[in-house]
Amino acid sequence: MTKCIIVEDEIKCVNVLQNLIKANFQWISIDVIAVVDTVADAIIEINQLKPDLILMDIELKDGSSFSIFPKLIYHDFQVIFTTAFDNYAINAFKFSALDYLLKPIDNEEFKTALEKFSKTQSTITFKDRIENATDLYHSKSDWKTKKIAIRKNDDIIFESLGNILAFKANGGYTEIFTQDKKKHLTSKNLGFYEGLAGEESSFIRIHHSTIVNIEYIKTLHFPKNSSNAYITLKDDSAYEVSSRKLPQIKAKLKV
Repeated sequence: MTKCIIVEDEIKCVNVLQNLIKANFQWISIDVIAVVDTVADAIIEINQLKPDLILMDIELKDGSSFSIFPKLIYHDFQVIFTTAFDNYAINAFKFSALDYLLKPIDNEEFKTALEKFSKTQSTITFKDRIENATDLYHSKSDWKTKKIAIRKNDDIIFESLGNILAFKANGGYTEIFTQDKKKHLTSKNLGFYEGLAGEESSFIRIHHSTIVNIEYIKTLHFPKNSSNAYITLKDDSAYEVSSRKLPQIKAKLKV
């Protein structure tokens, strides 16, 4: 039986979550051992009751739920966040590979989140992911210092965006290349990383299969009488530039 605490200050949302738990009871057994609606009560109940799973809203009546984690003694749990659409929250979750549900919560999305929870075998990196999400949520740090969580088999690897040279599609997967010559293969598609990098960063899509960091561009080759263009990065790797993207890239590079 999975011990669960609901941290939510809207009674309607509490009722929705409890109904969703009942609807999925035959698939996964969850015992809601407490429902709390404040930061202060959440800290007390989590430390005392030691849940396996927490369903947690972001903004509570006495503050942000991110302020709960630094005050916890007990950390052996997983969190599924529930939130209305908020760019800072969603970006923090995506960067940190944390699970979240957008309100109003859909039963299939809830079931998917529970499936991911049930398959999680280790919480070794969970504290790091929470700390990363907390930092991202509370600050507007320079994009280069933001750390992206990369799921790789049973591990989650953190890479600073400023360390990444390029993202390249490989079927439904994405290859990530870093300036210190590392290569990661992830199950997320290229569109996910295009959205994650954000408009405020120096990443630009140069081809339907490629996103590069313009900070690492060494040369842009585009012959006058040819549509064949390519970019060479500082590690001497070369990537094709689509003719449709070339004007946008030249504008971004101011050439």
